Amino acid sequence: MEAYFILQGIVEVVIVIKNISYQVKANKKQCQRLVDRIYAIIAPLQTLENHELTRLNIQQLFDRQQDEQDQETDLADINTKLDDITTLLTKQQEMQLQLPMHVDEMLNRRFKSLKRSFILDVS
Repeated sequence: MEAYFILQGIVEVVIVIKNISYQVKANKKQCQRLVDRIYAIIAPLQTLENHELTRLNIQQLFDRQQDEQDQETDLADINTKLDDITTLLTKQQEMQLQLPMHVDEMLNRRFKSLKRSFILDVS
């Protein structure tokens, strides 16, 4: 009976994971594969009898090579996003550095205009 409650807990966790997978913004493919793999495990678990659950080896159900490939794909995605972030930050910094030059030019023009006004007023 204890195994039944463990299985129920696992099913509840699977439902939570599935709901979260719909909200994922990055790594959607890996997340969907994870959900598919979890469901592939849960379906047979739900049909097992209580005495069979105690003999189940969870380690045998996971494919380590696929896990490693997923990790490599995730890292590649993260690196791509880091490159994008770096590019955006660089552009933003360049824009911020150009802003003071623009302000200096505007102030210089206003100063010349004010100077010209004073000269005309004095004349």
